[in-house]
Amino acid sequence: MRRMLAAALSLFALCAPARAQENAEAMFKGKTVNVYIGFNAGGYDNYGRIIARHMGKQLPGKPDLVPQNMPGAGSMKLALYLRDVAPKDGTAFGIIDRGLFIMPLVDPNSPKIDFSKMSWIGSVTEDNMICVALSTSKIKKFDDLKTHEFIAGGITRGDISYTAVALLQNMFGAKIKFISGYPGGNDISLAMERGEVEGRCAWSMSSVMSTRPNWIADKTIIPIAQYGLTRSPELPDVPTVVELADSERNRAIVRFLFISLTAGRPFIAPPGIPAERLKVLQDAFMRTTSDPDFLAEAKQSGLDVSAIDGKAVEEVLRQIYSTPPDIIKAATEMVK
Repeated sequence: MRRMLAAALSLFALCAPARAQENAEAMFKGKTVNVYIGFNAGGYDNYGRIIARHMGKQLPGKPDLVPQNMPGAGSMKLALYLRDVAPKDGTAFGIIDRGLFIMPLVDPNSPKIDFSKMSWIGSVTEDNMICVALSTSKIKKFDDLKTHEFIAGGITRGDISYTAVALLQNMFGAKIKFISGYPGGNDISLAMERGEVEGRCAWSMSSVMSTRPNWIADKTIIPIAQYGLTRSPELPDVPTVVELADSERNRAIVRFLFISLTAGRPFIAPPGIPAERLKVLQDAFMRTTSDPDFLAEAKQSGLDVSAIDGKAVEEVLRQIYSTPPDIIKAATEMVK
């Protein structure tokens, strides 16, 4: 009997992975998976589309992944769509601005969405953001923001483009005039080319390199501050806002506002996706971001890849939501 039981258990162990694979294939075979992008053309769009082109072959059943743009309110429109409307079966996910993570905590007019309860697939890269001025501007270094007016383009007051500007205004006395209403980051870059604005803050380094790769090297723009918690290797002489802050309390405010940069290009899915389906998506995402074909295209397109998994994104959100109330309150006042 013991030998028969051992043989049965061995057979079960051999069959279980095969059945799991069959079940995983049934989840996606013959399905269309919609990959939503919360912006128009630009950095996020580039990342959303490259994932859509490559991730299908890493999913069991090899479904078709179809990219769809859904811009609006700095990608909040997409976040709410995924929470309230999209199917919760793994056939819909998208890429949003990580700057949204803190908006429900600091902006009383923001939709009340708890991002810690959404499903997280991963992020293609960790990121940094910079505030830049056109070389034709009077702004040549950070301290110039305190003595000269600087016209910066942005998306909306509920977007990180405004948060980045408001922090400089209220913590450092920067004389920045914020011009909002641009649909996405590429539109702000075009506005810079047209001379409508003198620069922009909260510009992702990965977006700079993928959409305007020569602008730093040929000095079309001058980086004047970084928002990452450490200096980017590409900009070793440009100070971070954390460094510029003059107290531990102010540094804590900066960290709360910009720790989301660790999840630079986050892919989000609806809440309530069955755990096994979410795990399939997360695993396929990480295989995609290490696939040689994916990496070759990303390099050719100037897209940085330093992927983190869904659990790491959840950890970023855990740190944000566990921030002491007095720091959140101070940050809220800072970015009004």
